[in-house]
Amino acid sequence: MASALLTLGRPALARGDAAGARAVLTEAVERARNARDPWTIAMATFNLAYVSLSLRDYPRAREEMGSALALFRPLDDRYGVARSLTGLGAIAVHSDDTDAAIAPLRESLTIAIGDREGPAWALELLGDALAPTDPEGAARLLGAAEILREELGITIVDAEVEPHQRAVARLGSTGAATAAVAAAWTAGRRLTLSDAVAFALERTVAPDRR
Repeated sequence: MASALLTLGRPALARGDAAGARAVLTEAVERARNARDPWTIAMATFNLAYVSLSLRDYPRAREEMGSALALFRPLDDRYGVARSLTGLGAIAVHSDDTDAAIAPLRESLTIAIGDREGPAWALELLGDALAPTDPEGAARLLGAAEILREELGITIVDAEVEPHQRAVARLGSTGAATAAVAAAWTAGRRLTLSDAVAFALERTVAPDRR
């Protein structure tokens, strides 16, 4: 029952039924606790955080995502840890706190082995975070994320649309040469996933540590 309720949460949110999504996911957590199923508790908590993020309730989203991360770590679930870290980065980007987004997104990229959708999300968020200060680096990361999404057949949806549009708008208002930004975006689309991750990690190291 807990697993079934878990699978109903995200479709409900996709239909615009945030209240329904929260109800089934909350029940999933309760039933998973009764069943002593820590993984379902963690995943349902992660999805609850995404519901809060979609509703722009950033304090609640941050608390729930932090709880999901704390639940996934002792399970040694690298997928869950990486996605929760990316979720924390997303919450920071959505809150326009780009400095706070860097560390969790970097960590997520270092452990997301065997996954492509998660790194696409993390690369895109790092591009969004870098847009105000490093337009060419941001454009390269956004290009890399774009081609990954195309290959996977997934699109930007729900809560991700607004910060992405904001980042793209910033690329056009930073004073950087339009041609240079466009070239960087195109170059990003040519990167392999491993090269894109390496570029992201290098580009987001503190200047005094490069």
